[in-house]
Amino acid sequence: MAKAAVGIYISKKSVDIVELAGSKNAPVFLNFIRQEIPPTPTPIGTDIAERNPPEQDPIAVAVKEGLEKLNLKPHAIQTVLASNDVMIRYFDMPLLPKSEQPQAVRFEAKKYVPFKLDEITSDFKILIEPKNKNVMGIFFIAVTKAHINSHVAKFKDTGAIVTGIDIMPFALWRSLLLHKKVDPKDRSVILYADNDRETVSIHIMESGIPFMSRDFKITTSDKEAAFEKIVSELRVSMDYYGRQKHKAEISQIITCGEMLFSGLDTYIADELKIATSTLYGFNKVKNADKILPSAIVAFGSALEGLGKSNYSANFSPLSATIKHKKTYGIIAIEVIAAVAIVMLFYLFNSFLIRNTVTEFKAIKKEASSFPVNTSLLSLKKLIARKESMLKDIELLRLIVNNRVSWAGKLVSIANDLPVINRETPGGVWIDSLVIKESFILSDSIYPSGIARKLFISGGSFLLDSSKEAVYINGFLKALKKDAIFMDYLNNIDLDSVDKKNIEGYQVSAFTISAYSGEAVYTGNRPSLSKRAGRR
Repeated sequence: MAKAAVGIYISKKSVDIVELAGSKNAPVFLNFIRQEIPPTPTPIGTDIAERNPPEQDPIAVAVKEGLEKLNLKPHAIQTVLASNDVMIRYFDMPLLPKSEQPQAVRFEAKKYVPFKLDEITSDFKILIEPKNKNVMGIFFIAVTKAHINSHVAKFKDTGAIVTGIDIMPFALWRSLLLHKKVDPKDRSVILYADNDRETVSIHIMESGIPFMSRDFKITTSDKEAAFEKIVSELRVSMDYYGRQKHKAEISQIITCGEMLFSGLDTYIADELKIATSTLYGFNKVKNADKILPSAIVAFGSALEGLGKSNYSANFSPLSATIKHKKTYGIIAIEVIAAVAIVMLFYLFNSFLIRNTVTEFKAIKKEASSFPVNTSLLSLKKLIARKESMLKDIELLRLIVNNRVSWAGKLVSIANDLPVINRETPGGVWIDSLVIKESFILSDSIYPSGIARKLFISGGSFLLDSSKEAVYINGFLKALKKDAIFMDYLNNIDLDSVDKKNIEGYQVSAFTISAYSGEAVYTGNRPSLSKRAGRR
């Protein structure tokens, strides 16, 4: 069965729902509905309103009814935020390495966003001009977490999973690209008229990235007044862009959405002396005759569900959780790499120690041929020197013989994780890995053995939370059966499984410990033969 995607856009008066199948480059129309939002009753006096609050959110009711009319079973959906819910800020920064960009951008964005950073969810896009490759243009996009939570709440009773929350200019740009109305490198202005025939938005796009988005109101009772208002707002927005971008020229204006009056594109082109075109249909989509032109936002949202593009943002809480998982995975890889480097350094040192032991033995054999070095020492001092040398050799032999390769065990962990996550990627991830080695003391100076401990902590997050424990236990069993991992380790236990709140989602957090021996002090020193053979 072909892949299907549902895009939903909530305007002031209605909810547009578009279902597409196929691919993002060759979509096929399946369903469309525009569900009117029931008006909220006007309360008569504050006291009455407080005593009789609305039983249900009218927007949530419209969303649920629209999905039910289309007979869409609960599944993943893509949605779009209104322009006035989104903050878009542009600023320049010196070119930085990719790894340093997120933290630097958020720090710089504090100057431009009127909220604390912990109150928003943000994303950013980077554009580097060919003329100045030492500077990166930052398009910072932010939404308050309150807006996101309010938006997600509209879908709470539908059973659907909100996997994508995008912004309007990206949804419009994807639709225009599909219909070849824009080029990826264009500097274009998108003029979108909402289906309430009152709200118009201007989106200035630079290589598919929104430089700015703004809404304004018009009255459609007077065609001439509406045209003058639209051209005036376009001129102000384009002049502002030109000042910020050093007189960069806009290549074209595209009008789309609700067709307010015929001839708008011609009027704009004549007044502003710039090429103007329109998109009031979906001729690149099979069987799309039933989609209203003003449903272009929901249409563009559904396109993203058919395949991720370079022109999108995702502010859904689910996406944030997945990003955390990826971050944990990256951290785990970095930890493994760091430990591997340490082990390589240790193995190199072990090689040097072996050479040192050999040199000690050679020196001991040659001791009798150097009477000058010993002729002035008493027999007591010579015996003390000999015992000291034997102790040093014994310690070096112990260290060399008791080492194990942790690198092999870390590779085993890295190999066991994909096996567990084969059916459901991200079923188990690791966010902490600690290795401890403690000497089992035989006296106050020299160790007689090594106690090894390995602590693994991580989590599991699945849409079906009942399977999280299954995945965690599967990972534990995989490690237990792994001969390389369990080599020189006597025990492995699942220490704890607890629920942990991450971005409002309950995640199963776990800890696993694998160990051998205990770090204890014993007053008796075992014989060298016992110590040398101990593992």
